Amino acid sequence: MPALAEQSAAWRPRTEIALDALESPITRRSLQIWQAVRAKRAYPSRAEMLPRALAPVLRNVALITVCDDGEFAFRVMGDAILQQQGAALHNKTMAEIDAMLPNYGTLLRRLYRNVLDERVPRAFRGWYERPVDRHPFHHEAVILPLSSDGSTIDHLVVIAADV
Repeated sequence: MPALAEQSAAWRPRTEIALDALESPITRRSLQIWQAVRAKRAYPSRAEMLPRALAPVLRNVALITVCDDGEFAFRVMGDAILQQQGAALHNKTMAEIDAMLPNYGTLLRRLYRNVLDERVPRAFRGWYERPVDRHPFHHEAVILPLSSDGSTIDHLVVIAADV
């Protein structure tokens, strides 16, 4: 898969990576769990993936709801995600996130929309600098689609970890 650079601001560069190029044990384990739970189906359901199935990586999980109007909203954020973000994003839409952290909701919406439109998981790696305190760290994330009916993607599970 060719690399795709995503960037909304200088402090948030990310590069798309192939799923088999995941380095973090947390993101690799998350992908393995998703693949095992879905078996031969296109997608597992939200009920199958949270929280029991993802218990080993739950601190690094964010659950995103695909809203009826095409917007996305954070619903659940693990401790590690909250710490990485430097801001509480749960129960916030991407528009609300843009109001808090300019352009970040727009970037996330683009990444999530890509997973929704292409109907496949995506993985990213890159440097991240929290806007709150400008603390930089290298991280990796995988975005995994979920479906209650086996076809319509209604949630995304994002797993992010320091690399």
